[in-house]
Amino acid sequence: MPDATELAKLLVSLLCPALPFLMKIGEKVAEGVSTDAVKALGKSSWDKAKNVWAKLSPQIQQKGAAQEAVTNVIQRPDEISQFALISQIRDILEGNPELTQELLKLMQEKDSEHERAVDKSVNLQSGGVSIRGDLHNTGTFIGRDQHNAGNK
Repeated sequence: MPDATELAKLLVSLLCPALPFLMKIGEKVAEGVSTDAVKALGKSSWDKAKNVWAKLSPQIQQKGAAQEAVTNVIQRPDEISQFALISQIRDILEGNPELTQELLKLMQEKDSEHERAVDKSVNLQSGGVSIRGDLHNTGTFIGRDQHNAGNK
């Protein structure tokens, strides 16, 4: 079982691309938000993000720093903003074991479209860059291949 920090990282990787859509639904401003979100994220990712947000957002709304972190991620989804949101979500999870278990269960649910998918990997040997996705909708990972990093 992942600790609170690892779970917070997984949650942020799921929520970051969905937050602009989730906030529009929260404000009841836009009709067709779900349609746009499904187009942008895929149905299973959108559904999972909505379910996670339904559980997590009441806790975020009670914590001003967490609300600010969400706003910052929407306005500037860079690593610094994401780390701040991870920290805020981690603190929420550490203080609420029931919520942690509920969110962990949601994140572990398999999506039918992901079960049919094959793990996608690309490793560009000459540049040592690795890009891959996974079956559990926890995001795409991009980074330098450490084995080839010293070969240049």
